[in-house]
Amino acid sequence: MIPLVTAAFAQEEACPGTLAVAEVDQVLAATTTALEDLDGDRAAHLVEEVSSLLRCLGGVLTPDQLGRFAATSSVVAFYEQDFEEARRWAELAVTTTGSANAGSVSVPERWWADYGALVPTVGEAAGVVSPPPGGVVVVDGRALLAARAAVATPHLLQLVDRKGRVLSTRWFDGVAFPEDVVAGSSPPSVPRWWTEPPTVTVIEPGTVVAAPVAAPEVVFDGVVSTQGCPFTPDPQDVRARGRRVTIEGQSWVFRKDEDVTEFRDVLRTCGEFRAARRFAKWQVSSAFSGAKEFREAFVEALRTPEPRRNKRK
Repeated sequence: MIPLVTAAFAQEEACPGTLAVAEVDQVLAATTTALEDLDGDRAAHLVEEVSSLLRCLGGVLTPDQLGRFAATSSVVAFYEQDFEEARRWAELAVTTTGSANAGSVSVPERWWADYGALVPTVGEAAGVVSPPPGGVVVVDGRALLAARAAVATPHLLQLVDRKGRVLSTRWFDGVAFPEDVVAGSSPPSVPRWWTEPPTVTVIEPGTVVAAPVAAPEVVFDGVVSTQGCPFTPDPQDVRARGRRVTIEGQSWVFRKDEDVTEFRDVLRTCGEFRAARRFAKWQVSSAFSGAKEFREAFVEALRTPEPRRNKRK
């Protein structure tokens, strides 16, 4: 097993160990506790870490577990006023569990008003799903037989061999399936040993859904001050390439996990929460799963003003 609060590096790098599925439940519980304690910084830190470490999973993540992670990620993003991310994760929660909240945490009334009745749009990509011999391609906890997925959400893809062992785990966006996963010549079938999770019912458009218990305002101490930030707000001179980021002439090079952690802490010290999220995505992506798009989104988030946050005193 690996520590839950340890930075992951690039997806191409070997995992430092195996992340047990049970550990995901533990970090979700810790994140929920942080939100209940109104500790937004710790909640955001835990969500970022587990998102990176899911690539090291030693087992298949169930739709319910992924849905709870997605709902929690959405609430944290909402508190950070990263509304684009909040919507994407809420849609994944609906896709996996049928509910944007997935019964995970109490939520702000405004979050529920915006995302409580989401109905994801599903699209299809070209290509035929190509599982490992005798194995299965699992997307969001379910066997994938056709290259169809919600178009506006992140998805967790796992390749599982004939013995039920997870060969790899990675994220992809929308219907941008990795090429190696949709390179088959004939439609796959579900292997006999695979047990498909129960299906979920997604609400119909326009359905009025009762709101869960509203949560109090969560505090993000990191936005009180940007003292110690090594660059000016909304810097325009930003370059990101390979394992190097240069901002206003100062460079950070990411040779090891600690370098990634240090730079992400710098971003959060500077109040650049959106940029920190997009940086984390860039670092765990690969060329075939949207690294260029994540890198460009990171740079754009740095160059544009961070949304204003209202803090509860």
